[in-house]
Amino acid sequence: MLVRSVGLFMTGLLLGLLLALAGLLITHQFYTPTSLWVPLGSLLGTGMLFAVLTLQWQKMFTMLSTAVFGAAIMTVCADYFVEMLALASYVYDCLRLSLGPVLCWYSWVILGIWPALSLIGVLIQWKLTDDSFSHTEVVVNRRQKRVQLMRIREKDAKKRQQAELPTKFARQTDGNRHFP
Repeated sequence: MLVRSVGLFMTGLLLGLLLALAGLLITHQFYTPTSLWVPLGSLLGTGMLFAVLTLQWQKMFTMLSTAVFGAAIMTVCADYFVEMLALASYVYDCLRLSLGPVLCWYSWVILGIWPALSLIGVLIQWKLTDDSFSHTEVVVNRRQKRVQLMRIREKDAKKRQQAELPTKFARQTDGNRHFP
């Protein structure tokens, strides 16, 4: 349970960081903040917000997060092959609040791929994942089945013992005398 919650929290945190980064890139074109706390606060605040939202609405935000993250990876790969990470260095300069070189139109086209791929990823996951589908139902191998069967049998044995205990105690009761 704890591992699943931590994984969902981290997935939501990643989604929030990526969306805050996109927001910072857009606002950096119009306004450059003077304090380093502005990008840091927006990254952490948005990350925590989406982390909590992912814990509440797991399926929707997990699909959204994996689509946005996959699209971001594809965008960075395209940036590497086309411009040798010019967009990635621009993002880094935006986070450091330093003025870097102006992006050419290639970089903006590559950056425009990110929301398009995110939308495609969300649509594919939404159409392929049925409402009755659960990620918790996984294929287990024979050894795990045997271990699970053994645990089930142990639980049944404990339940039977606990059910027999009151009847044994009732049989040992003789009038007003109780035997421990």
